[in-house]
Amino acid sequence: MSGMNDQELDSSFVLNKNSYPDDFLPVYLHLGITPKYLIQFPVLLPFELPFQNGLCNTIFLDNGDACTLHYSDVLTTEHIHAGIISKKAMSVEVCKTRVEMTYVLSSDLPTEEEFLSNIFDTLVDCLNWMIVAYKLHKKDVHVHEVSREMFEFASISRVITIDSWEYSAALFLTNTNIKYRKEKLSEEDQYEVIRYTSVIYKENNPFIVSEDFLLTARHNFRYGFYKEAVLFSQSFIETFLHALFHQLLETEGKTEEEITKKLEDVSFMGMVKKEFHGRIGGVWNSDNPLTPIGEWYKNTYQLRNRVAHAGYPPVFEEAEKSINSAMKFRSFVINQLLTKKKLYNKITEYFHLI
Repeated sequence: MSGMNDQELDSSFVLNKNSYPDDFLPVYLHLGITPKYLIQFPVLLPFELPFQNGLCNTIFLDNGDACTLHYSDVLTTEHIHAGIISKKAMSVEVCKTRVEMTYVLSSDLPTEEEFLSNIFDTLVDCLNWMIVAYKLHKKDVHVHEVSREMFEFASISRVITIDSWEYSAALFLTNTNIKYRKEKLSEEDQYEVIRYTSVIYKENNPFIVSEDFLLTARHNFRYGFYKEAVLFSQSFIETFLHALFHQLLETEGKTEEEITKKLEDVSFMGMVKKEFHGRIGGVWNSDNPLTPIGEWYKNTYQLRNRVAHAGYPPVFEEAEKSINSAMKFRSFVINQLLTKKKLYNKITEYFHLI
């Protein structure tokens, strides 16, 4: 791996053939674990946890296995140009934390193809418990829970057979967020960006905020902030429907004062269930999961409530469903509007701009 021989690679880990018998095995035996395999993944956090260099903790799991996390400092250099293009840049030393994550397996290796991925996720869960504990203890707002998308796109995975200390090592892909150079905009696209700057500044499109919330949800999802992705996907729908209801009332000739009072008097779900069907048609039964509104209600609205009110931590698949269901619901609403295009032509025109 990377030109290293087996001995060199082994020595690059803190938990290795030499340190295992005296420094780690006694801990596992004390916990009642007889290890058969070790699965290791070293990762670099995007921030520093200011633990003493070399801190190590082991978490005993309910299934009889364990996770060992070893923390060490990594000093990197960042170059600051201060906005000036020059050959010389200021150098700033930055400390980040390397975590050597080791899963201690007391049974035979799993046979399923994705077992390495599952073990990696379990190790990240253990790491997050430690991060949250530190964050709450020190009230440090500079750290946060981590997910696959926040690490470098690849790590080394190592599966060690304890009895022989023979191991297999491979490159393990943690995510697909590989940096690349973007294609330059065409002159037409650049003109559209400049033109739309004025639309945003003058607040000429009432659906701008909802569209921005959608993109924020997708951004958070891409970089592993699943809770935020769910919260913003619901905010996307709420701001979209509030803006739409405002426009519908305005089309009906209501004054700004009447619209404001109506919006204040109706709850969000009351608005969803009672105010749109009679105006734009379509199925608005949120109890039917086979409809766009039903999918949104289950995958976005109810999940958002679990996240916001109960602190539920959504996983990748749930956050993805939350965004996709919200987008599908929005598409349904716009399609219904288009069936009444003559009546709501002014409103539908806004969607050509976003």
